[in-house]
Amino acid sequence: MYNHIIRLKHIETRRNLHSHHGYRSPITGQQEATAFGNKSDENDHWSVERFGYQGGPQSGGEWRVDDVFILRHVPTGHTLRSHEEKLGSEDINEVSV
Repeated sequence: MYNHIIRLKHIETRRNLHSHHGYRSPITGQQEATAFGNKSDENDHWSVERFGYQGGPQSGGEWRVDDVFILRHVPTGHTLRSHEEKLGSEDINEVSV
């Protein structure tokens, strides 16, 4: 359901998608999101929002396969997005988000 708070966990590593106030990506300068493996806390909380709606009745409801959605970090209010920037060397498969 839209507007629910979720935690995203990487299956293989069991680490949560995590972010904090004040931590910046060395590549983009924007707020950093990482995989964090210690005990879960509120910095692992993300809200699923319907893309293009600013609240109101249309912003809720169930997800559909063809929906475009936003992940918003609950404690900071920032949204998750990806970049074409690569972190580290070319043989490391990491993407800045």
